[in-house]
Amino acid sequence: MEFRHLWKSRWTIILIVMLIFNGILFGSSGIINQYDKKEYIDDYSMYIEATLNSADTMSGISIFAKQNSYSSKNIERTKNVFAKCRNIELEETNDTALEQVMSWKLRYILVLILLIVVAEELLVERKNGLWEVTYAETIHRKRAEVKRIFALLATSYLVQLLFTGTQLVIALVKYGGIQDMSSVVQTSLLFKHFPYIINKWEFLVIYLILAGAGTFIVALFILMAFSIFKERLLSYILVISMSVIELLCKYLIPEHSVMNIFKYVNAATVFMPEEYYTYYANWGMGSFIINRNILILIVAVLAILVFTTVLLWNRDRQRPCSGGGRLERWAVRCMRDFHQWIANRSIRGKEIYKIYILRAGIVFIIAAGIMSVYNSKIDNKSYTVGERMYEDYCRKYIGDVNADAQKEREDIRDRLNVMDEQFNAIREQRDNANTSDTSGNSDGTNAISDEDYAMYITLMEGSQSLREELQYIDANMEYLDNLSAERGIDGKIIVQRGYDELFGEDMEKTERYGLLFMFIVLVLVMHRDYSEDIENQMYSLYRSIADGCKRVYRLRTSVEIGYITLMYLIFYGIKIGIVVYSYGLSGLSYPVQSIMMLSDVKLHISIGIYLVLFLLIRYMVILSAYEIVKCASILLKNNWKSFFVSGVIMIIVSAIGVLKYYPVIIIPGIIAIILSRMSWKKIS
Repeated sequence: MEFRHLWKSRWTIILIVMLIFNGILFGSSGIINQYDKKEYIDDYSMYIEATLNSADTMSGISIFAKQNSYSSKNIERTKNVFAKCRNIELEETNDTALEQVMSWKLRYILVLILLIVVAEELLVERKNGLWEVTYAETIHRKRAEVKRIFALLATSYLVQLLFTGTQLVIALVKYGGIQDMSSVVQTSLLFKHFPYIINKWEFLVIYLILAGAGTFIVALFILMAFSIFKERLLSYILVISMSVIELLCKYLIPEHSVMNIFKYVNAATVFMPEEYYTYYANWGMGSFIINRNILILIVAVLAILVFTTVLLWNRDRQRPCSGGGRLERWAVRCMRDFHQWIANRSIRGKEIYKIYILRAGIVFIIAAGIMSVYNSKIDNKSYTVGERMYEDYCRKYIGDVNADAQKEREDIRDRLNVMDEQFNAIREQRDNANTSDTSGNSDGTNAISDEDYAMYITLMEGSQSLREELQYIDANMEYLDNLSAERGIDGKIIVQRGYDELFGEDMEKTERYGLLFMFIVLVLVMHRDYSEDIENQMYSLYRSIADGCKRVYRLRTSVEIGYITLMYLIFYGIKIGIVVYSYGLSGLSYPVQSIMMLSDVKLHISIGIYLVLFLLIRYMVILSAYEIVKCASILLKNNWKSFFVSGVIMIIVSAIGVLKYYPVIIIPGIIAIILSRMSWKKIS
């Protein structure tokens, strides 16, 4: 009955919208994992041999070879497990579809939203006034809760099956490779550290079982949080607090820390099984050792038992009109006082409270901040020594290429030429000595010792950084010369890396997900701003006051635009702030074509003006999306109709490519402003 009720509720509409949303975004995304397939296949056997040889070497070191210690057991287990992979014969297969599905993390955000809606729908008696009737029943109370738990279990597996299945079908149609799904999983780079010999279909079955279990655990926790507290805000606080703690443990605890058990035994890890199942590892203390996957599964089973027990116990103890626990009574009293304080505020204050508190706007702001910080991390990116030397060169001679810059460039070239000549002479001398030794005509005076030769080889390898620096300098100089000759633009030499972070591929990916997040927030928070007033007859009250409708429209719009602006500043401000702190943005007054990746820009403007236009267009896109959602709320006069239509429009806009074709949303946004103003005044 609970499962049937769920499918007849609004949750079904949200599920369909999320599936379409996820499918369109997934289908329009580029290849996430790009690597040389042939090189990986050729190197795999060497990787296995290196792993086994490393285990043998470490077994001979006294600090690792202590009998019955964790280190010795870990070495032995790892060796035995990976020894089975020695005989795997890998072929070049098309694994792009599976790799894309396993690398697509957005579905977890959508699934989490669905789980929150599921919890609210399963506790629908709080909304329809049947709380007392439901909790007054003593005979079937626990039986009803068990039915809800099983409905949650079925829903968890169904959601994972739908999302993963639709993505796999889209990926197989787009990239092909269905005939290669029967090959072993090790043909893909994602499974390089996976020691179990199974094919990709078998892996998918195991993955769905683990993913469904992880989803069920998260769903149980959310339902438990909503069941414990009558006050929804307290439930949201508990869910968000635990989510933040789990994410911090997962991403901030170092791999080799003594506290790394909290990195693995973690709801976020269990929720995403590809994070742990595809990588072999053990965990232990002292002489105790256990496989990490088994440890996570044991804790997952214990979590299910604990959450189920708490749910049943809580259902048994709750009674109609009960005030809850001491904490909840205190919280309810504080909330009552707070609501009374809000009631005495101005209209603007009430609108702020409605968006930031009642509609969890502050929660989305915190989430946006965390997501922006995480997506803006640039310290983990790998830059070679040569690239860093080139950046130092640019900082030293920023601007015009003067005589000193040219002199240093030629000095680097001369140093490399001298080193090449010396290396060639030594190599020739060594080859002649080897030839003489073979014929027996040499007295050995020209021979070069292995130590001297190895030392010079090391020096030559070190010169690679210098060679790489010169290559970058030459490429930059050639680019500036061509820019001046072909387009008459006097480009300047600048530090490129900071601008690469802002305008490069990484920023495009971050931006795509960031704008998607903001579109979702717009629909969730603001789809009912005006339709709600129409449904509950508040619009008639506004009309009874002189200029009441106009004042409400003006105040509400200003508050909502302020909220959108704050979200925008958080997302782009954090990114720009981190880039400026890490690299600086030099040469803002120089021509924008000085940035090599922006060579195709046709406008003759400075970098600073281009950055302003870059940010202004994105702000207009977000404001246009808001105006479309607001217009749907006014015209449709119904919460769920406005939610559905707004969601579909945002899906279409995202699929088209909102930043590439920004007029597609800016022009409808302007039209939506006009329609909103006219329609709000004429509602009868």
